[in-house]
Amino acid sequence: LELGAAAAATAAGAAGGGAAVGAAAGGEVMKAAATAAGFAVTAGSLLLFTPMIARVWSKRSADGLSVSTWALNLAGFAAGTIYPFSRGFPIAQFGDAAALTAQSAVLLAMIVVMRGILTVPQLCVCYGAFGAVCFALVSGIAPAWALAGLQAASTLMLTGALLPQIAMNYRNKSAGEWSAASAGMSTAGNAVKVFTTVQLAGGDQVLLAGFCLGLTLNAVLLTQIIYYRGR
Repeated sequence: LELGAAAAATAAGAAGGGAAVGAAAGGEVMKAAATAAGFAVTAGSLLLFTPMIARVWSKRSADGLSVSTWALNLAGFAAGTIYPFSRGFPIAQFGDAAALTAQSAVLLAMIVVMRGILTVPQLCVCYGAFGAVCFALVSGIAPAWALAGLQAASTLMLTGALLPQIAMNYRNKSAGEWSAASAGMSTAGNAVKVFTTVQLAGGDQVLLAGFCLGLTLNAVLLTQIIYYRGR
């Protein structure tokens, strides 16, 4: 009987150990998948606003694009890069935010210069000051609570960035120069970022809330574009 009990205990232990190994292996597979998905989103984000940039440049017109939307986009994506970078998260988690910061800077520059809001020298001064602030923040001078607040502000800015555009589209019954490809990739990208945040950033609640909200609003924007251009 004692031998039988010992054998049963050994078998149970082996089964438990096997389950633990299986769970660990499954977790590693999910992390690897999330990393691959994160890099895929980063690669896709390099082309996210490129169609819009090309469209504005070819027409030499930024009509239908909101200055406040792109100013908030620039600040929001920059903040969305600073927080995960400072937390030491993998680059697969925030590489897309860095790419979108650069593209938003280009689009905002085109809008304000083409509309005569700023001259090129004035724009350079503004961007220089903005870059200095960003560099200071990633240099470690800001406390953790301030960085978390910055990420929360990023969510609000990116939400606020889309709301004026959605409202403008509704008033004009037109999506202007906003690209359907950009809106579609943004929607898909936010969906993937929800997954990568759970797997690579420990389900960080600040990041997760932002990506869920971004998924919703970009889906609304994409729906507007399809609807207004299909009429």
